[in-house]
This record gives sequence, structure tokens and C-alpha cells, in this order.
Amino acid sequence: MTGKILPGLPTPFENTYLRERALKVAARQKQGHILVSGARPDNGQGLPLPYIHDVPGLRRGSYPYDYECEWGRFKYEYELGSYLFTPNNGQVPPGWEPYDLQAPIQPVTVVIDRARRLATVKTPDREIVLRDVPVGESPYNMLQQVNATLAQSCQPFVAWRLEWVSSEIGRLWPEGVPQIHNEHGSAYVTGYALDEAGNLIYLGMVGHKTVLESIRATIQARQRKKLFLQGRPVYPLATHYCQTWQHLPDYGAYHATLIADPALPGKWQPGEDVA
Repeated sequence: MTGKILPGLPTPFENTYLRERALKVAARQKQGHILVSGARPDNGQGLPLPYIHDVPGLRRGSYPYDYECEWGRFKYEYELGSYLFTPNNGQVPPGWEPYDLQAPIQPVTVVIDRARRLATVKTPDREIVLRDVPVGESPYNMLQQVNATLAQSCQPFVAWRLEWVSSEIGRLWPEGVPQIHNEHGSAYVTGYALDEAGNLIYLGMVGHKTVLESIRATIQARQRKKLFLQGRPVYPLATHYCQTWQHLPDYGAYHATLIADPALPGKWQPGEDVA
């Protein structure tokens, strides 16, 4: 994944509780213990482990065990927020097959690319890319959602740290969406084209209908020094402009497009200097 950390990006976010819990669980797993999550993993609260209340035939156990089932017994460990599973005859409940119960959980860092809506989980031996990440969420919620996704795919990783990168995507309007205005109002521009002299060839704009009508009238009247795009004057050509209008009811606005006749096939008129 390409990108670079820039001063304008959010500072890294850490949830050290998640890291410490993952390390404690991993230490038990390295000792050969099988652990089961006490909270649902798919909501980002639990660990990427089998969920105890998904075990078929689960029932209350006899002290010191909290639960038991056909395949073994469960004892809750408060420090881990998980259950230690003691199997009967080396068997485990059905549904645990997707989990590598011998693989210790690893705390990992996630790199967020806001422009591409990607989250890259950096593990010691590979990278896992998650798409369509809700980058507008708070860092705490984003960690939860990343962990929920990892748990759903039975990946033995717990995200505890977020970093942000600036991707190298070229933006259409790097300095913000431009506006065009006359003395009566302004509208956001969806696209435009000028010739070498600064004459207006094409304009797409969106806004309230009265404002768009005012700007259209300024263009059709060929009024110079009364139309400005991003603070710079724009000059209408001494020609007719074809126009199309589209109502955007969901936004309470209209979109208008104006194109100079010489820019359209077959619209050039004798006596006009350009085509």
C-alpha cells in the first residue's frame, strides 16, 4: 500500500487495552490452552475466537466450571474476558473448524486510507486489505468495525492502533469545489472549459434555480467583467449558448449546462471566428 504520513493527518489512535488483552490471551494460547470468547466477536467487542453461546447444547457446569457441553467444559478467566476450554477426549464443538485454535492472537496496526476508503491490516507476514471502510467514524468505532470484520473471517488478529496515510489520488478540485458568481449570487461548478483567452466554452453548475437563471442571463447577455470563477473574470463568447437543465429534487436544487454553439457539431454559424 502506497502513501505517506503527513502533518495534516490525524495523529495515530491507540487502544492499549485491546493490545494488552490480546497479548495475555496469546500467552495462554502458547501454553496450549484453548480459549473461547465471552462476547460476540462480530460486534467488535469480543476476540476472534469461537463464541461460547454458539456452542450446541451449552448448559451450566459444576464448580469450578461455568459451562459444559458434550465436548468439554468451560471456565471463565476474568483477566482475559474469555473462557478456558477443557475438551473431552480431544474433541471440540462443531462450528469451530474455521478457527486455528493453536495460532496465538496477534495485536496489529491498521493503516487507514481515507481517499480510497481502505484499511490495511499489517501483520508480521502479510497484509489484509479491507474495503469500503466507514472512514467518517470515530477512531474508537473504526477499530471496533475492523475487529468485527477480522473476527467474522476468523483471522487471529486484534487491531489496537490506527494510522492514517494520504494516498496519491489526484483530486478533481484539489483546492475545493470552485464557484462561479455574478453580482447577484453564486453557484457551485461541476465542470467548465475556457479557451486560451479565457472565454467561456462550457459551464456546468448546480444551485437554486433563481441563481442559475441569473448567471445564465449574464452569459447570454455577453456581459463582460460581471462573471467570475474562483475570483477570476470569465468572458462569455459573442455567440449563442445551448443549455440543458435537470431538476435534482432530492437536493432542492437544479443543474444547468451551457455550451457555446461553436463547440457543438453543426452549430457553427457563418461569420463566427472560432469553431
